[in-house]
Amino acid sequence: EISPRPIDALSYAEAWHDFPGGRLLVRWERQGEEILLTLEIPEGVRGNLVLNQDWQTEEGYGWMPAVSGTYRLLRSGRASTHTYEERQNAK
Repeated sequence: EISPRPIDALSYAEAWHDFPGGRLLVRWERQGEEILLTLEIPEGVRGNLVLNQDWQTEEGYGWMPAVSGTYRLLRSGRASTHTYEERQNAK
């Protein structure tokens, strides 16, 4: 489970863990009122991105399967509020 917890006192944070198949990297950086979250996840490593109640992805997710990429996080209530399952079922 990847659960970043941005705090106002920091402008960014970065952490990693080395797996036999590669490095898992999590980095967040404050950009004004938003957070830019970067995930680098080695192939074969599975998990979930779980945000605290104060944050959600710009698509409105509070949790989703963790996939490598860059995500824009907004304060809760500033994006749409569909669950990950609702969006996947609508496709």
